[in-house]
Amino acid sequence: SLVPGVRWELFHDRFPGDPRVRVPAVAGTRTHDYVSPRLGLRVDLGGGVTFLGNGGRSARVPNLTELFGRNGVIEGNAGLRPEVATSWDAGIRARSPWTSAVLTDATLEYAYFSSDVDDVIVLVRSSVNGFKPENIAGATIRGHEVALRVALLDRLLLTTNYTHQDALDASGDPNYEGVL
Repeated sequence: SLVPGVRWELFHDRFPGDPRVRVPAVAGTRTHDYVSPRLGLRVDLGGGVTFLGNGGRSARVPNLTELFGRNGVIEGNAGLRPEVATSWDAGIRARSPWTSAVLTDATLEYAYFSSDVDDVIVLVRSSVNGFKPENIAGATIRGHEVALRVALLDRLLLTTNYTHQDALDASGDPNYEGVL
């Protein structure tokens, strides 16, 4: 199966401002729109083994806490840019053909995933007890995931998974390079 998809997202924020608050940068109107193409692939390799893969581009706009702050600890930043990511994953799913009335399903999955994110939003210390969200140039995220699923008597389902992820700052800032 080959499943293409396109998602169009429109974010329109209107901040009328508050005359009692003297933060003019918060007032105003901003519009962001993103076209997010995606492609999914599933190939039955036979014997209960399936290859799965996905790829696409996506965006995440700043949330309200990042834009306006919270409880004086997180200072708002109305000038944040949305994060934009290019991501893909590929993996194998193997279902056991040896099932019975007791063991009704046994499935093992493995996947490798990768994302390259631009304009990542991170909290940066702005004072002794305060933080401010800022955009950094980018980050890379790579990892592996393994999952196991076992069903007994169609009544008891046991699942477990393990995920290992390496997230690295790719901003070029020597204070943060290589960590995230």
